[in-house]
Amino acid sequence: MNNSNAHLFEITNPGSVSRDTALDQVNRAASNGIGQIMAEAQPGDLNCMKYVHYMGEYDRIFSQLLTKAKNGSPIRLLEIGIQHGGSLRLWEKFFGPTLEYTGIDINPKCKLLVNQARQSSDHVEPSVYIGNQTDEVLLRRVATERGHLI
Repeated sequence: MNNSNAHLFEITNPGSVSRDTALDQVNRAASNGIGQIMAEAQPGDLNCMKYVHYMGEYDRIFSQLLTKAKNGSPIRLLEIGIQHGGSLRLWEKFFGPTLEYTGIDINPKCKLLVNQARQSSDHVEPSVYIGNQTDEVLLRRVATERGHLI
């Protein structure tokens, strides 16, 4: 792993582990799946950060979906709280061209991610909704317009 990208992973309670232990956790997280994508990213590629202990869970949860994606089945993903859009790029790299991404964020600037994604991707056409995750009307609208999401 390129240690310059270790900043992409966040260690829970970093003061409780040594630097070597933290790097070992990062290297283990970077050994496959989503962690590997993050570890191989060049600075500025993803603009997202994930807790290192999430990597194994992401791989466990999403491995069946990845198999479906590799077989051409659409992966219809909903992400609440998209911030800078780094996760969108991560999910796109992980799931590939079958990703159908929907994001919800309270920040209106996140709507700009749609245009950025169109410019940087050959296949992902994200849908971004602006609003609060507690807004039941918005959530019903998203469900109606986007259908079954994971």
